[in-house]
Amino acid sequence: MVRHLKRRLNFQMIFVFPTLICIALLLGCKNKSKPSGTLSTITRSGTSYRDILKKADDFMKKSEYDSAYKYYELTNTMLRAENNWNEYLKTLLKEVDALRLKGKTDEAFQKITEAQKILGEKFINNKGFQADILHRKGLLLMDRGSFDSSLVAFNQSIRTRVSATNQNDTLLAPSYNGLGTIYFYKRDYEKALNNYSIAYKLAMRRRLPEDSDLARYLQNIGIIYAQQGDYPLAEDALTSSLGIIEKISLPNDPELANRYLNMGFFLTLEYNVSEAITYFEKAEKILLEKVGSNHPDIGSLYLNIGQTYIHLADYEKALTFFNKALAIASENFAPGHPSILSINMNIGYVYEKKGDFRNALKYYELSLPEDFNNPSVIKTFSNMASLYSAMEQPIKADEFYNKAIGMAVRLFGPDHPETGLLYTRYGYFLSQENMEDKSIVWIKKALDISLKNYGKKSREFSNNLTHIGNYYLI
Repeated sequence: MVRHLKRRLNFQMIFVFPTLICIALLLGCKNKSKPSGTLSTITRSGTSYRDILKKADDFMKKSEYDSAYKYYELTNTMLRAENNWNEYLKTLLKEVDALRLKGKTDEAFQKITEAQKILGEKFINNKGFQADILHRKGLLLMDRGSFDSSLVAFNQSIRTRVSATNQNDTLLAPSYNGLGTIYFYKRDYEKALNNYSIAYKLAMRRRLPEDSDLARYLQNIGIIYAQQGDYPLAEDALTSSLGIIEKISLPNDPELANRYLNMGFFLTLEYNVSEAITYFEKAEKILLEKVGSNHPDIGSLYLNIGQTYIHLADYEKALTFFNKALAIASENFAPGHPSILSINMNIGYVYEKKGDFRNALKYYELSLPEDFNNPSVIKTFSNMASLYSAMEQPIKADEFYNKAIGMAVRLFGPDHPETGLLYTRYGYFLSQENMEDKSIVWIKKALDISLKNYGKKSREFSNNLTHIGNYYLI
């Protein structure tokens, strides 16, 4: 999840490791390369479907998804003519992958429907195909932000495959990785870490120490450690992941660029901004060469560079990069896509810091998803509360803080780290409004949650202690 990966987190901005989670979440390239031949010319030359399929797979490896998809279609035209339904269904699922990576979710779902029909007509007892289809359905539902439905699909895929083989089947790893990404989006970091760890352990069973999937799962584990504030473990996992990819990739491989991108973001979290920018520059060089200036990975890069400039309080440069990211995302994704919502939230934050409250409110509202059960609503409500406080509208601020807290309690539970963060913010807001006795109640709640989840040496615990110390100082 992932990817070239979101989500991706600074808790005032929406610093989105989710855009970087490795589960192919944000790819949507619109490359203009075209296949060098049509079915009639290819068949006349005696080319087999295997030759065409190999070309398609090569285009996929090079992130040239338009060409890959067209060659997969050519392959399946030949396979249908030969009534080779087994290979046809396998290639159809590759068409789903290519469409998804192009950001064409609706067309990918149409292919899933066709795959399910063929499965029912010709392979009704083939649980391997059933599991493959369910896994891809889970990915597409996740792309749409339908997280609960995606969880169901991934779990069904896992159960189906286990019933055909066993729970140690290494082919289960991608679905566990998918579950981890869903829980990541739902801010349930313990479940995310558990599922990513299962994916990693299954991948280790293949005994391939320099394996791209292994690197992918390691990176996702590192991202979760970073979200939990355990930076040493995060650095170990991310560095190991990068080391594997550097060994097995060419110097201009987009997969390597994505590792540079995530490492840059991690270094930003650690306030090592100069080194972070070095990694971003490495990533940009590769991506511009390999995927072009309008690829979503370039958008992810610009988003992260913008967030780095926020750390430097250079809001004009941050806004420049966010607007570049928004233009790319708008070209590749439909309105309401998580990438677009995330960028809008970051733009809103920049305008808030610049004191342009009108535009800040506009972009915060644009960052709201249609599904109000989506956890990102909590972040938006919290930011809107902060904005209304800055606009000296305490009643509206209080309203949105309580909306955010109510949703966090409902979706995450009262003792979740995200809920605790909201307690801290709300307590600080009450303190600013000279309601110190109410403020200290919320801060103490936050202190207990930060101690439980992060420990005494964490920034979160330290921040809450500072707020409490200020209360008694006053």
